[in-house]
Amino acid sequence: MSDTDVILTKLQEMAKQSEKNQEALNKKLDALDTRLDKVDIAFAVQDTRVSHHVIKVGEIETRVDDLNKQIEPLKSHMMKWAGAGKLLTLLSMLGGTAAALLGLRG
Repeated sequence: MSDTDVILTKLQEMAKQSEKNQEALNKKLDALDTRLDKVDIAFAVQDTRVSHHVIKVGEIETRVDDLNKQIEPLKSHMMKWAGAGKLLTLLSMLGGTAAALLGLRG
């Protein structure tokens, strides 16, 4: 075998190895592409879920605001009664004190 034949044989072997490497790379790229497709699907599902969640949160916030508006008069009413209760307590204390002082003098 001449040097040219040896070089040609080596080049052919290298070409075959290069084809095998290319096939292996293509398989790996296909696998990665499949995985990326699955990730894209997962992101689409998550995006839909997040959108639905945002809508629901908006509805809930609106309901909470409406309830706060409805409760506001009740809060005011309760504060008035709490003030009245404190006034009655104070008057009772003063009356008791006065009665005690008058009882001591009498």
